[in-house]
Amino acid sequence: MIKDKHYPKLSDKIGIATKYPIIITETLGKDLGQNKRLIAGWSERRDKIVITDETKFVGLLTGRDNDLVIIDIDPPPEGDPTNACWLALIKEFPEIKNTYVEKSRREGGYHIIFKYPDKGIDYKKKTKIYTNYKGTNSDIDFLGDNAWAYSAPTQFVGEQEGCYRPHNNNEIQVMSDALFNWLLPPPPEIPVAVPVPSVPSVPIAEVSQDTQDTQAPPTQHPPNDEDWELRLVNLIGDEDWDKTETWMKIIWAIKHHGKTNSKFTIDFADKMSSRSERYGGDRARSVLDPKLKQLWAQRDTYGSFGYLVNLAKKNDAEAVNKLYRQHKYKSFDCDWDDDGMSQLDVAEYCLELLGDHIKTDKDKNLYILGGGGLWRPVDKGQLVDLNSLIQKKLLPHFKDAIKAMKDNTDLLEVRASYVAWRKKMSANTSTESLAKQIMTSLRSKADAEGIVFDPPNNSLHFKNGVLMLDKIYDMPYRHEQYFRARQPDDYATYCLPYDWREDEIKSEDVAYWTRTLNNIHNDEEDRTFLKDNIAFGLTGNPKLSQRITVNVGYKASNGKSNLYSTILKGVFNSYVLKTTGEMYNKGNDTRHKIMGKLLSHPTRIAYTEELGDKELDKDFLKDVSSGEEHTYNVLYSQNPNTRPINFVNVANSNTDINLGKDADAGIMRRISKTTWSNQFLDTNDKDEFIDVFGKVVKDTDGKALTKGTPDVGLKYGLYPRDHEMESKLKDDNTKGAFIKALFPHFIRFYKITDKTGVMELFIPDKIRVAQQEASAESDKKEEFIVEFLIKTDKDTDLILKAELLKRVNHYAREKKDFTDKDIVDAMKKHGYCYDRLKKHKGSRSCFVGVKIDEVKLKEHMAYVVMDELEEEVEC
Repeated sequence: MIKDKHYPKLSDKIGIATKYPIIITETLGKDLGQNKRLIAGWSERRDKIVITDETKFVGLLTGRDNDLVIIDIDPPPEGDPTNACWLALIKEFPEIKNTYVEKSRREGGYHIIFKYPDKGIDYKKKTKIYTNYKGTNSDIDFLGDNAWAYSAPTQFVGEQEGCYRPHNNNEIQVMSDALFNWLLPPPPEIPVAVPVPSVPSVPIAEVSQDTQDTQAPPTQHPPNDEDWELRLVNLIGDEDWDKTETWMKIIWAIKHHGKTNSKFTIDFADKMSSRSERYGGDRARSVLDPKLKQLWAQRDTYGSFGYLVNLAKKNDAEAVNKLYRQHKYKSFDCDWDDDGMSQLDVAEYCLELLGDHIKTDKDKNLYILGGGGLWRPVDKGQLVDLNSLIQKKLLPHFKDAIKAMKDNTDLLEVRASYVAWRKKMSANTSTESLAKQIMTSLRSKADAEGIVFDPPNNSLHFKNGVLMLDKIYDMPYRHEQYFRARQPDDYATYCLPYDWREDEIKSEDVAYWTRTLNNIHNDEEDRTFLKDNIAFGLTGNPKLSQRITVNVGYKASNGKSNLYSTILKGVFNSYVLKTTGEMYNKGNDTRHKIMGKLLSHPTRIAYTEELGDKELDKDFLKDVSSGEEHTYNVLYSQNPNTRPINFVNVANSNTDINLGKDADAGIMRRISKTTWSNQFLDTNDKDEFIDVFGKVVKDTDGKALTKGTPDVGLKYGLYPRDHEMESKLKDDNTKGAFIKALFPHFIRFYKITDKTGVMELFIPDKIRVAQQEASAESDKKEEFIVEFLIKTDKDTDLILKAELLKRVNHYAREKKDFTDKDIVDAMKKHGYCYDRLKKHKGSRSCFVGVKIDEVKLKEHMAYVVMDELEEEVEC
């Protein structure tokens, strides 16, 4: 029996050591006796948790033998400090507060423990009761026979830090019938579906709105939503119900994507399957092999409402047509179906079935379907304009789709619009011609901003999507193969190789960038703004620099990211490499792509694309990186026919040794020393250029360069070295380099504020709000350090960094985005000593000479809790 002074009631509640709680070990089966089952997979879980004291892991076995079951509230990975799911559940079932309850290691998680409800049936190990219960983003599961769960005082450390602790000290209660029926409702009584009387077949085209009322077959009662859906399901042939691979998809479609989604329809689906483990009993176990049982239990299958329509149409298309004519449902929305019909296919099918029921509303330029309904994708987004589909005004419609893509409109709508457009295009049209037609359909330059044609990859790049032109004439159901949302790694794989590809730099562009660059000052406000935009642009999450490390840095062997720190230190004075030539090492690991993301942003850094030993002269590498013989810092190549040397220095003189030493080999393998650069090459002399670079740079014919090659400096985009930004802007070639490299990526942060065309800095609202939140979080952190920490002179007064981070986050309540680096930086700012290298005995990863004023902190938190309880009571 486990004895613990913190959990006296826990160990005495049942009083039998083999029942509750149980120490989890790899020999659990032997410890519990022959009648107990080994917890499957425990050794694999245990290996992932860093802890030396195995006895701190305690588990509960659920089921008949242990006489208990668990209702598990599972919060999202980041936790839920508001406990929204718990509060909603006890409001609906107050009896839950009377039984024994434990809190799990994530905030918002609870294990609600009841005695085993002996109803004469066997329960599944785990039954999913609710997903996202009442919009709380938490799930509710029921753990029945032969399941297990962690229990107090189990404690996790490391990446999964947290502990399980009692929420109350109540006795385990018997579950009420009302709660049990809510968790596991009884099988329903299934009514007999009303048959559809047979009538003579009438072609769709001959059925008009005027004749519909007289020719419609009679029904025994007006069809309602549930009846209509059941009749559609009854049209599916027996062979599809009898096939295991199809009946699971049918049940899934009815349960999750049905029109009514009512309890009646869901229970009907379970009954029709005849193979659900819950209702099928022994038959289910005999019919389904173990793999399919697992699929059903995990819901690892998928079918949409369009899938049901397809199966019914295959069995009796005429009956489906009649059913559609009779039904007065107001919309025909269907989920995206990889295995059945796309949304556009469903829309076309509805048009075909409804025939003369379709009317044109000229004012709205939208088609109205039978019964006054409109078709919209998955009950959200704007209504789909089917008028362009019918009248073949497809190119303007695709322009709307592009605009929707730029405005982050629902991609399903954009896909449907694009599919309609591309179906009418000639299959012989080249990708370049196709791209030109798309681009010329945009009426103004403003429409084209942020849309770039990339000939090497045969693709069009949008703000949040990529269109693969070489795949658009294939006709798969999975249209996302050629038209998909932007993926995180696209910046490296698609966005780096392309440029504007304009022959001339327009004067207005130069004027625009002159103003833009003059607006960038090296002060804290601009620094914060650009850091925030990097985080927002890379992650889509505006939680600022606290999350940048994961996205733009990488961990070296010592766990730090020197590259990340270097980027932030020099973020305003790095103007670097932009290549249009071949990408090296496309198959390299994710670190290449992580750095590529930064290269696609206005605050750009340069990095070394790894070259093979034969291509890179090591003496040249040594000379350039050391800066002793030559001072060439950045090579900018703008000629698409040139194979550029992708060697750039990317650290400052203070961190060059550390960066070269600590950088992971996958991204900086060839760097011995590195240095920040805000300079171009310091020469434009062709002979000097050839002396230095002739060994590694080839001309367009693959031959080594020789002295006397005309205009070699301009050909390779070499610009005179200049320390001052204003001086750079005096040179047209330098202006062109800046504009070509930066304009496509930075323009979205500027807007025209008046008729004169002056462009001012524009900070998106999302970033403004996030900055305010970060400021509030920072205030909480500073408040905790000032108010509740006491500085001492004793080396024995230690606070573990992880513990302090946990306490500060708890103090901040809902604002929990502080990281280790935030805490260390803040503590050093206030003069506290952080012992990272274990200089003092037993103090590794601790703050030394500091302790928490527990009395003051406890009093403060007690007031906070009382305020929250009062608010909860008022609610």
